[in-house]
Amino acid sequence: MSDINDYRNGINEIDTKMAELFEERLQLCRKIAAYKQENSLSIRDQKVEDLKVSKQKELIKDDEIRPYYVNFIRSTMDISSSFQEMLLNGMKVAYIGDESTGSYRAAKKMFPDASFVALNDYKTAYEGVESGEYNCAVLPLENSLSGEVGKVMDLMYQGSLSINQIYSDTEEAAGNEGAVNTTRYAAFTRSLNTADSKGRDNEQFIITFTVKNEAGALASTLNIIGAHGYNMRSLRSRPLKSLPWSYYFYIEAEGNINSRDGKDMLRELSAICADLKLVGTFH
Repeated sequence: MSDINDYRNGINEIDTKMAELFEERLQLCRKIAAYKQENSLSIRDQKVEDLKVSKQKELIKDDEIRPYYVNFIRSTMDISSSFQEMLLNGMKVAYIGDESTGSYRAAKKMFPDASFVALNDYKTAYEGVESGEYNCAVLPLENSLSGEVGKVMDLMYQGSLSINQIYSDTEEAAGNEGAVNTTRYAAFTRSLNTADSKGRDNEQFIITFTVKNEAGALASTLNIIGAHGYNMRSLRSRPLKSLPWSYYFYIEAEGNINSRDGKDMLRELSAICADLKLVGTFH
């Protein structure tokens, strides 16, 4: 019969291995934090965490032990998130207005541990990210009452930044008999998230492009998107500032653009579209 000291020695050996694995895990979290900072992604993703817990708990065969393992996994994820938040405290996020605005609320929701810089116009914020002065800029894309924000759309088309995250802020609009006023804000960053998110729900993407001024040119583009199984949520056109009576197009669609099928679609589009740009992916 084993002595209790044998059991304790066994636990000590396991704890030693766990310490090594714990350090290895947080070293990977350090790399993940750098990736999230570069791509302006939130620290936590509840859907991803829940899916991980659901899969991991099936590894435990003992019914009595399983709920304790679930607590262990969730606690480990909390620690990892806390570590990443500490690493990202130096992140600088630009927004428009002051702390009473929806822009600030959206920035705070997306990046709760960042430092925030209030600016007065979209162009300054956008170009500040391009130059490296800020890590990202949180700018409005569209409003449920007034439509798209044209100046931001034009910066999106003309500039080099990408969108990796979108957040909606809702408030009651004054003077509209209590009408609901929702604004969608996007986090613009210098890097494009190209990770294949296979299996993740609600994946979406944005592309901008121009087409030849000839019959059926736009329809051909839309047919390619549809043929690859992507559902368009919105299609908009904006005038080109440099060419009177010419337009560029903005499409927001549902689906994983970083999949093999998505890459095939982009290759087909590039053959018939000018200035084709994958602006970003998000969910």
